[in-house]
Amino acid sequence: MGRMINPDGKARAVSELDRATCPIDCLRDFHHHQRECCTLMEALAKDQVPDRAAALELLDNHRLDLQLHYADEDDGLFPLLLRRAHPEDEIPSLLERLSADHRLAEQMFPIVLAALDRIVRSEPSTPEDREALATNPRLLRSHMILENAVILPLAQKRLTSKDKIILLAGMRARRGGAMAPLRPVRTTQVHRKDTP
Repeated sequence: MGRMINPDGKARAVSELDRATCPIDCLRDFHHHQRECCTLMEALAKDQVPDRAAALELLDNHRLDLQLHYADEDDGLFPLLLRRAHPEDEIPSLLERLSADHRLAEQMFPIVLAALDRIVRSEPSTPEDREALATNPRLLRSHMILENAVILPLAQKRLTSKDKIILLAGMRARRGGAMAPLRPVRTTQVHRKDTP
């Protein structure tokens, strides 16, 4: 099991996705992890001396985890949900909007990665870097709100057990056969150097 840090500074356990049997829960857990990454990124955008280790964690997240997650949704969840949705769910336009959000986020990846890489190399951040690190979390949060409020509950209701097995198998296949635990996000450690 991994460890995550609560805002009070105490560690808490993070369940391993490999033990999960419901892919919808895996996606929900990943969204929770991403909200913590968003908080960390916003802190980096504001800090005068950003935390290099935190930037490195976010680089890993953007280079691998987030892109795999988008594939889990675009190539796995969304097609299954489209097949199972009822007409009253009005799901096609919503899924197109979410896929468009993924494409927009992927277009921002080079800018965000460059900003994070400069922090890791202890180079000065540009105003554009700070803007990218502040804007990206807003986009990710609004996207996840829609998914958590509408898409995941609907998927839980509409997908069959077989669909969920297929979805989880695809998620594992993208990760080489197993799903590792979410890495800890050090949201509370970013501001320690600023504290007297």
